[in-house]
Amino acid sequence: MNKLYWNIDPYELIKKNPDYNFIAEIDEEKLPTAVTSLILLYRNKASECVELIKKINYKNFEENIVRILEKEAYLSEIGYYLENITFDEVEREGIHTRIEKEYLIDYYFKLSRAHDEGYFLVSLLKQPVFQQRLVRFGEKGISRRSI
Repeated sequence: MNKLYWNIDPYELIKKNPDYNFIAEIDEEKLPTAVTSLILLYRNKASECVELIKKINYKNFEENIVRILEKEAYLSEIGYYLENITFDEVEREGIHTRIEKEYLIDYYFKLSRAHDEGYFLVSLLKQPVFQQRLVRFGEKGISRRSI
């Protein structure tokens, strides 16, 4: 089963970034300040998510689910920058401002590909959806992309 964003150590994400591998060869401890700032922000948002999950009850369920999804969106956006954006670009750009302006828009777009990316809360439905399609439509109703 895939991990959800709040259960991922940001170092798992950053190790996928080619710039990290270059820096790690020299000195793993010398990450740019903006990158370490994103790692710290990621950990803080993940902790906030976990705290919200612990506090869910009947009366606050809807409100907390919305807040969790917003935090998941924020984590998704930070994760994108940790995995994919060159460290020089992270240093140059006002990355925190950019994330704040785009995270919900980007997340909404990413949800359509949640079955591919796999870290999203909704991706937990991947296997049950696949099973239901299999039962309903058989092998012919299952495309390679839907697996």
